[in-house]
Amino acid sequence: MKLIVVVIRGANTRFLPAYGNSWIQLPNLSVLSARGLTLDYYFASSWNEKDIRQAWLGDSWFVDKKPERDLFEILSYAGWDLAFLSDHQNECPTEFQKEFVFQNVIPGAGENPLVLHSAMEKNEAYLSEKNALIWIETDFLLPPWKVSEEFLSPFVEELHDYLLDKEEVEEGAEMPLPILNPKEEGLESNDLNFLARQSGLAAAWSQMDDFVGAIVASAQEKFKEGEFAILVTSDHGFAIGEHGGYCDYPNLLYNEWTHLPMVIYAPSRGIAGQRFQGFWQDLDLAPTILDLAGLPHDGFHGKSILQGNGIHSGSRPYSICRAEGKNGEKLYALRTENHTYLENRAEKEEVRQELYVMPEDILELNEVSKSNHGFVEEYEKIAATLTKGETLQALQLLENLIQGN
Repeated sequence: MKLIVVVIRGANTRFLPAYGNSWIQLPNLSVLSARGLTLDYYFASSWNEKDIRQAWLGDSWFVDKKPERDLFEILSYAGWDLAFLSDHQNECPTEFQKEFVFQNVIPGAGENPLVLHSAMEKNEAYLSEKNALIWIETDFLLPPWKVSEEFLSPFVEELHDYLLDKEEVEEGAEMPLPILNPKEEGLESNDLNFLARQSGLAAAWSQMDDFVGAIVASAQEKFKEGEFAILVTSDHGFAIGEHGGYCDYPNLLYNEWTHLPMVIYAPSRGIAGQRFQGFWQDLDLAPTILDLAGLPHDGFHGKSILQGNGIHSGSRPYSICRAEGKNGEKLYALRTENHTYLENRAEKEEVRQELYVMPEDILELNEVSKSNHGFVEEYEKIAATLTKGETLQALQLLENLIQGN
């Protein structure tokens, strides 16, 4: 059995047709979703890397007791090979990477993700007869986007056609190009720059789709249906101006920072075309991988996604995300089927709060805290309890609020 986990770092759901985007074509990811299981509400539990990797291993910052063994220890004990492939510019944390016997970090691969595909096909764990987890991480979607001309040129034409059609620029005038390095250009918060940033990221997604297609095609060619599974997901998202100008660090944990893709393609598991609309989070990844591996997966804080039953299946009736802001402030996002509550809590400063109605306002555009003081007070109490480190009490308050709704 080969389990291939593809982590597209920085990816959120905004550009994926499987999540409602209608203007960009990503045929490989769309087919993967149609033939697999897609989670509509899969959220990060943190925006900070240490917390995220801890959740992937089966532990979570909002549960006190650690599991006896983490994901990689269980797989290793069961005789599985573990391979880690990445194009990171910076080293992966040692604690996360220590269990991988086969490691191949190719920093230059960030200019062409297919280099990682080639490395996978040559990897000993992939080629051997043994069970193996192939963990692939790519930074290709993190700006600056090094998109090849093959994938960029269609979006140059599309941007120009759109601007001419909407009379945003005069015919014959110098046309703007897709922005590929938003950290250095097009930082202003205006529609034209936002469109140019969107075009640049869309081009990067198009090239990433090609990479995912190559991974799937290789596995289908080499293995029988019951011999492999592929999971495509992310660590956390990032923003290109959805709630203002471009920024590379959240001041509130909006949807674009935390709402992640999760598509599971497991041909032998009978999940083709399924969607779950309950809440799932990154701490559900470890038990899901163990379930796919045919290994026991109880004893974790999360739940195997494959154990969901019906369209409304979820691991819990809420999602919680936390992060430490750029200046040390505490950021929280509490999401239920009725609300999204966002908070920025800085010392000696007034707490910044926003409230949105779910699921109608999934993109979090219509802020309603002023007309919902009662709910805001309840959510603020929960966030304050989390800040004190009283996590179990905070979860109980949140569940009481949900039941009261």
